[in-house]
Amino acid sequence: NGVFRTIARSNEKDGLVVVHDTPIEPGKAVAFICSEEGTIDVIGETWSQLEESHPPLASPTTATEMVISSTPVLVVQGLLPYEAGVTQLAVKNLLKGYALNPMVINDYYQASFVSLNSKVTVEIGDIIEISASKSTGAVEIETARHVITLQDIQNKRIHVDLTAVSVPNVSSLSQNFPNPFNPETWIHYQLPELSNVKVLIYDVSGTLVRQILVGLKPIGTHITHWDGRSTTGEQMASGIYYYHLDAGKFQFTRKMTLLK
Repeated sequence: NGVFRTIARSNEKDGLVVVHDTPIEPGKAVAFICSEEGTIDVIGETWSQLEESHPPLASPTTATEMVISSTPVLVVQGLLPYEAGVTQLAVKNLLKGYALNPMVINDYYQASFVSLNSKVTVEIGDIIEISASKSTGAVEIETARHVITLQDIQNKRIHVDLTAVSVPNVSSLSQNFPNPFNPETWIHYQLPELSNVKVLIYDVSGTLVRQILVGLKPIGTHITHWDGRSTTGEQMASGIYYYHLDAGKFQFTRKMTLLK
């Protein structure tokens, strides 16, 4: 058995102070997180032999080199919107089901997925979600999601900044742009809460010609594109059309003109 000793510089010139002693055993690993970038020196003697009950384990670096599609260590970090007043923060691996409470220093957060037995905690294709709540009512913090790539595995680090958006007081559906249009147009709308959205396009007779399944959308302003085609891919003729926003309890309809 041994001790992993953390030493930091004191305020005195060239002074050092012992911050923490962490007991370690053969076959075990130690993970530590620094609040800022710097140089780390690891000094000590290696064990000449290990007990049979404690076979040597592959280090995170070795494991990553052997299996480049995954890693037992991943650091997630980024900036927080200071004006939002973050009160709670969570970092999750949605596919693996792991969740962390990040360390927050000023407007910066950091969390580390670490397995001390070289078990895979993150691999290519995993979705890392960073979500936060806020203490002010004027803004919302957008939940961010990042899909892990090979470069992320090699770097063992991802950087994801969170952004704040204004919270609309009411839901609304704006006039499409351009209007008249040929052959495509964009539909703008805003939501005061998380909603499952779809946009329905009707011709002047009331026949449904196209259904655009947008999916779950967060608070804020969004844009949906219509290419002027029907559900079967047929280019629609010139005329008056109606677009209907279906966002749960928010329902709006407006008129637009396709002019060739």
